[in-house]
Amino acid sequence: MPRRVELPNDVESLRQLVIAQRAALDVARITLLSREIEIEKLKIELAQLKRQRFGRSSEKLDERIAQLELTLEELEASEAELAPLKATLAAVDAVREEPPPPPPARRPLPEHLPRERSRTSLRAAARTVAATCGRSAKTSPKCSITCRGGSG
Repeated sequence: MPRRVELPNDVESLRQLVIAQRAALDVARITLLSREIEIEKLKIELAQLKRQRFGRSSEKLDERIAQLELTLEELEASEAELAPLKATLAAVDAVREEPPPPPPARRPLPEHLPRERSRTSLRAAARTVAATCGRSAKTSPKCSITCRGGSG
């Protein structure tokens, strides 16, 4: 059951409290992530050592494998203790809001301005471009003409 904490009434104190809580959550996330990475690294090293077990000096490898298995068991056991923290972090992530989208870069045009829509076919656009460049217009609707000025 969560403990009851008296919260301050002024906005600045609440803001500072939220910042401190976020910092604590970030530290907890980093701690969990580093433990998970360490566990994965140990598992990989353990798998590599088990593959090398049947070569020369396998007695040394057996000792190292046993030591790694113990370390891995301890880390996994301590990870079970961190399960409530993981659940809390997951709940916080689920509640966290996405930031609002940025405002548009431009203001919309005033409503009193007339609006005209025009549609140009690809063939007509190709003829216009070809006439500007001095090239012959292709009649294929998929044609693509690139003008770089001057005669082509």
